This record gives sequence, C-alpha cells and structure tokens, in this order.
Amino acid sequence: MLTRDVVKMVLYLCGVNLADLYDVLPSCFNDGKLCYNRKKTRGSSGTRAYIEVAIHPDILPLFEKYKGKERLFAFSEYYSTADDFTKAVNAGLKQICGMLAVPDVTAYYFRHTWATIAQNECGATDAEVAFCLDHASAHKVTSGYIRKKYTIVDEINKKVIRHIFQKRRIKRNCLLCVIKKE
Repeated sequence: MLTRDVVKMVLYLCGVNLADLYDVLPSCFNDGKLCYNRKKTRGSSGTRAYIEVAIHPDILPLFEKYKGKERLFAFSEYYSTADDFTKAVNAGLKQICGMLAVPDVTAYYFRHTWATIAQNECGATDAEVAFCLDHASAHKVTSGYIRKKYTIVDEINKKVIRHIFQKRRIKRNCLLCVIKKE
C-alpha cells in the first residue's frame, strides 16, 4: 500500500517532507545516503537547506519498488504535483484512521512523531532535533562557520528507528502498527 510505504519512508528518513520525497533526484542517492536540499526552504538559508540521511536497510526495498525514471521515486509519474501526491497519501491515511477508529492525521503527523520520539524517548536536544529536521538555526552566523557533521543525524535516526520498529511494543489499533507491518 502506497500510504504505508510512504509513511514508513518518512519515519526512516528523519521525518522527510512529502514534497522532498516527490522531488528528490536520483543523483541525491549517494553512497547509501539521501543527500538533498529541502524544497520548502531551498535557497532561504545559508546552507540551502541541505541534509544527509543514511538509508536504513529496511527501506532499501522501497527505493527499488518506487524507483523513478527522472526522479528518484516514481511518485511524479503517477501524480502531477507534489500537492497531488500529498493529497493521495493523506487520503490513504484518512482511510487507515477510519479503519482503526482513531482521529484523522496527515503525513505531517509522522514528522512530528519522529521529532517527539527523538527528544522524549531518545534524549535528543531541541537543537539536535532541529538539525535532523533541517530547521534553520537561531545562530545563523555561527552556523555558517561550522562544517556540518551529518553523522549526528544518523545516530539520532538509528535510535528513533530502533524505538519505533524494533523495541517499541505497539498497541493494537495504533497507526504505527499499520506502518510496522510488512
């Protein structure tokens, strides 16, 4: 199911935005990492909103399943815009929420979930969560002097993935149980 696969990618890729999944190019997949500039803030910060995330082996099959021709993922071959793609994923989530009798959520819920788990369950600081989500720093000048070390993103992301997919005891009728299913 597309919705489950996409939301799983969001969680495994540090809360990646759907617009970025839709737009990312094959050249952004390098040496086991997804390296890209965020669409939302591209050009609005000194870093051009650049982020690198190691690809966990659990989602490599999804990279192959959704392999695109011109973009990394084939979503643009089925949906004419990132907004249409997002609407389709959110419609799928609405169906899932209805089946589980839980309040409706959008795909953005999983970006928030990733951030919440990173901080509350895995001990990441606000600054580390912001870095992983590629939010602009409050210390713009200082940030410009520092060469970024993206291994921090990978370390925190591994903890979040372990918490969600390996350690967590998932309750019945929970959105994460649907995502965890193979």
